[in-house]
Amino acid sequence: MERIASHCLSGTHGEAEAIAATYLRLADGDARVALELAVADALNDIDAAQREFNAVARWVSRGYARCGLSCFGQSAPEHSVAAAAL
Repeated sequence: MERIASHCLSGTHGEAEAIAATYLRLADGDARVALELAVADALNDIDAAQREFNAVARWVSRGYARCGLSCFGQSAPEHSVAAAAL
């Protein structure tokens, strides 16, 4: 309940209502279908964000393993994986 109250107070309530109305229109007034469409879109967005996060994390990890902290003007700790890989 607290989350709902803070959502309404944050000024995004009108935006949420507009999005809900759009989904309801797309579903020809069927609330269940509108909810299913909204949830499916949200899950797709979460999946895409997770894939993007994982891709960035891999690039960061590869950069650290190749370069260590020395690329940033710092020496890598002796016990780090990066130091062992170099």
